[in-house]
Formats: sequence, structure tokens, C-alpha cells
Amino acid sequence: MYCISHIFLPLLINRKYNTFLLIFSLFFDFILISHRFLRILSSLYHFIIMMARLSIFLIMLFAFSCNDGKEPDRVHSAYYWTTTFRMSEKKTRFLNNNDIRRLYVRFFDVVLTEQQGAMPNATIEFIDTIPQGLEIVPTVFVMNECMAVKQDALPGKIVERVIKMCQAHDIHGVRELQIDCDWTARTEQNYFRFLNEVRTLLREKGMSLSVTIRLHQLSMKTPPADRGILMVYNTGDVTDPECHNPILNVKDVRPYLSHARDYELELSAAYPVFSWNVLFRGKHFVGIQHFEGEYPTMSGDTLVNYRPEPEEILQVKRELMEKLPDANREIILYDLSDKNLENYSQNDFHYFYE
Repeated sequence: MYCISHIFLPLLINRKYNTFLLIFSLFFDFILISHRFLRILSSLYHFIIMMARLSIFLIMLFAFSCNDGKEPDRVHSAYYWTTTFRMSEKKTRFLNNNDIRRLYVRFFDVVLTEQQGAMPNATIEFIDTIPQGLEIVPTVFVMNECMAVKQDALPGKIVERVIKMCQAHDIHGVRELQIDCDWTARTEQNYFRFLNEVRTLLREKGMSLSVTIRLHQLSMKTPPADRGILMVYNTGDVTDPECHNPILNVKDVRPYLSHARDYELELSAAYPVFSWNVLFRGKHFVGIQHFEGEYPTMSGDTLVNYRPEPEEILQVKRELMEKLPDANREIILYDLSDKNLENYSQNDFHYFYE
């Protein structure tokens, strides 16, 4: 297309450079050029919009293909709470069949003595080596009585002892230490001070601190830690012969879950796979019988076996997920022993970890 000025220019010369017509032709040239420029801008704008939409689509497609429409994989874990670390054929098969990636191993207890104050007790003996590819979280059970007074030296002693035990038994790649304590409102201040000091020492070593949380502690202040393990068991009164199941009962769990949603600490959930033999004399609680003959029996005594039913565990798991969806990103079973593995089938374990 020719510009308007090219058509009128000869005429303008013949008419002795009529100023008005010259301005008029130049104006039309400007209109045509502006129109073309606007068309170019419009095309560029639509191109940018198209590329932006394409980029968003590709990002969503990539994210979906990576996730494959599934939830993130859950971490399968278990507690190891006995005083001897021995990997039997049953335990090894359980680890392999259930893709166990993390094991919380109780290293020792801390108890209060009259002569020496807080001291280690019931230290684990490592008979076998740690299976390859298994992350170990050393766990220390601290008796609540130890927190009745300030424990200025205890944090350093615990951290040092755990580190030395890991070195002595070739336990590598430890990134976390867990403290287990049934603290109360009376011991809260000393316990939290103790945790702060432990956490500071661990951070200097590039490690984090986790703590156990009982259900009743959900309504209390949040302890200073990096994360917590919600112990979803021991929900009833074991001394009450009328108690349906003191290890786990969904009706006992529900009242505590109202506090779970607003809890300020990241939580994972631990579910029970252990059983108890509880001896009653009439309606009087005698004790939990850990082995046959531990308590003398009399005529009229009753030995009651408590074990959470698989459906009870799954129901509690479902209701907890409604309140705390992230709590089941890591599922922990308490605890790993040959005896406890006999309580459930492999199919049961599959659903517990699903």
C-alpha cells in the first residue's frame, strides 16, 4: 500500500506546495502508521498472553506427571523399645515387607536416684548391627520425677552420651534426637528449660529435636522442639476392670482431638500394636503381667488380655486425619518386637501404613 503523501506529492508540487494539503497528507500517513503500530502491539499482546497460558499449562502438566495424581509417599516408621537390639527373622521381614525407613530406638532411660540425682538406666545393648538404609532416631525416656528440679548438667550429658553410643555402634547419619517424657503442669517449666538447652546443643551439631506428646498434653503449652510425635495409645484407665480397652478406644481419643487442629507443633502419629495381660483380683488391679508367673495368682483372679482391634486403629487414624491431615504423613507403630508382630497379620500392617 502506498502512503497518501506519495499520491498527493506531485499534485502538491504542481499547486505550488499547498501547505494545507501537505499537512493533510502527512496526517493521514501518521494515522496509517499508527494503525499499523497498534496492530503490531495487539499481536504482541496476544502472543504474550498465549505464551503465558502455555507456560502455566506446561507447569501444571509437569507437576501432575511428577505426582501422578497421588498423595506424597508416607514415611513408614516404628519404635524399638526393648533393652536388646537384635534383628530376628520376623523383624527383618517386617522391615522389608512394610518399607520401614525410620526406626526410633530407645537408647536409655533417665531416672532419679537419691545419691546421684538423674542417671541413665536400662541402656540398650546392640547385639546386631543396624540394617542398611534405615534411619535411626535415638530416643531417651526421661522420668517426669527428674524434672521436679532444675537439671543444668543433664542436657549436655544426654547429648554427649547419645553421640558416643552412635559412634561406638557405627550408627551413622543421625539427624535427630527424641526426648520422651510424661511431663505435667508441675514440671513444665523445668522440662521446657531442659528442652531448650538440649535443642541448642543439637543445633550446634546440625541435629534437630523431637518430643513425644501424650493426648492429654494437646491442651497444654507447646514444648520447645522442632516436631512432635503424638502417642495415640494408653487412652484408658488400666486399673479399671470396667474399662473396655485401656490401650486404645476411639471414644476415649475423640475428646482430645478437639485440641489437635490448633496445636502449634508439627505432629506425626504413633499407633499401638502391643498387647497387655492385666491381672485383677476381684475388682482390684494387681498389675500388668509381662511374663507368666510374674505375679502369684489366687483363686478368683482374672487375667485380661487387651489388644487394639485393627478396625479400632484404622478408625482412630481416620478421625485423626480429619483434624490433622499432616499427622499421617509419617505413620509410626509402637513397638517392634517378635511378640507384638504376632498380634497382627501382614494385611493388617499394610492397612495401618496405607
